[in-house]
Amino acid sequence: MESERVEMTAYYTSREAVVSIIKEDFSILEEMNYSIVNLTLEQYAEKVIEVNKHDSIIKEENGLICFEYQRASNGKKIISFATIFKGSDAFWLVQFSCDQKDYEKYKTNKFIKWAQSFTVEPFDAESRDPSLINTTFSEAGMSIDLPPNFRKMDVLTQTVAYVSNNAGVMMLKEGFADFDNPGRITLDAYADMIIEANSLDVKVEKRDGLTCFTYSEKEEATNLEFTYFAVVFKGKDAFWFVQFYSAAKDYDALLPSFLVWAKTFRTD
Repeated sequence: MESERVEMTAYYTSREAVVSIIKEDFSILEEMNYSIVNLTLEQYAEKVIEVNKHDSIIKEENGLICFEYQRASNGKKIISFATIFKGSDAFWLVQFSCDQKDYEKYKTNKFIKWAQSFTVEPFDAESRDPSLINTTFSEAGMSIDLPPNFRKMDVLTQTVAYVSNNAGVMMLKEGFADFDNPGRITLDAYADMIIEANSLDVKVEKRDGLTCFTYSEKEEATNLEFTYFAVVFKGKDAFWFVQFYSAAKDYDALLPSFLVWAKTFRTD
């Protein structure tokens, strides 16, 4: 029997079990700077678990990305079998729930089979190319393509910076006049200078053609931990130190976006 729940896309009930379906449009996630092309089922499941404060472990079972959680309802303990799907325009959270005493039987004989029957129009990565929805920001001899929800922010120690609700990018331009023999300084050497100057315990690496390193630090004012994806570039008259950052808990999901944005960085 189909029922209506405001927070659900679809909701079905019987005397023994409940099926609830939630659709989260890609547009909502893109406004939060997630790269839809690269956001995996597991990462989306982690987001759902975190938002709902479930004590759950993500696993792959019978070809399904899923997790389980418990809750109390009308004096009974209810267990839910939650599965994640990725369609052409949205992620789908499909949950099958029943009384704890019936759960193992229902999961084996019904829930898994029902979940395997769920179908959506397949995801088309090409149609969600992040480069198609970004805006070009230009200043101080550089340009970079970022989502349109980024806005300029003044940071005293940086040449230019932009920030959104859950991510930011800071760019420092260092002219060749500040270096001895800048033509002989490689990107790796410049990155090592930054690491040494900031007493960071990290190593330079190559990733998708970028010279980069990653580090984390805690903000004293808020006690929040942030993770930084730092990339170095060399223009015709200056080095650039470009840092993409987010709260540490969001970093893994946002890293694919950082890589896409970093590859759009260019100098005059």
